Amino acid sequence: MSPTRSLTPGHSIQSPDVGARPDDAVVVAASLVEPERFGELFECHQLVVHRYVRSRLGALADDVVGDTFAEAFRCRDRFDPERGTSALPWLLGIATNMVDRRRDVERRWLRRSPDDAVDAGDVADDADERLTTEQLSPWLRAALKQLRRRDRATFLLHVAGDLSIDEVATTLDIAPGTVKSRLHRARRILAAHLEVHR
Repeated sequence: MSPTRSLTPGHSIQSPDVGARPDDAVVVAASLVEPERFGELFECHQLVVHRYVRSRLGALADDVVGDTFAEAFRCRDRFDPERGTSALPWLLGIATNMVDRRRDVERRWLRRSPDDAVDAGDVADDADERLTTEQLSPWLRAALKQLRRRDRATFLLHVAGDLSIDEVATTLDIAPGTVKSRLHRARRILAAHLEVHR
């Protein structure tokens, strides 16, 4: 158990574990004085941000992820720790805005025919698990294309972005109930599409 320190009578905080990574809110605040500290957020979250952006844009993900972190660095003084101490929902919100600015690229990527077709039998039965692969199969891309843009973003934030329902709600600034209904609708549409194309 970590020792506690008293701040004022009746108030105490846990001393951080040696070697423990500080929460993202602390890192963002520290980066205002020591900009190089922002790199800690990149190291911690870039793989998830990349997986999410790649699920929406394919090979253009590298550029968008770079733009996402550059924008996050520029506006780091607007990070609101009251909305949660993890920066991941905030970063994925920025990434979603970057993807939305490239809607035409997303539409072209969803329509394109990849060189390598994936055999449906080689992929896990769960649609959520299929999205964690680096390369989306042609039939999954076709299924995602059937979703409304906002449902696709909600679904991919939850699955590829690895966010909880509450974190998706925070990211998109919508109610958790709206997230649940979008996820339900997306899963229903995806399941129907994938069942027809097995």
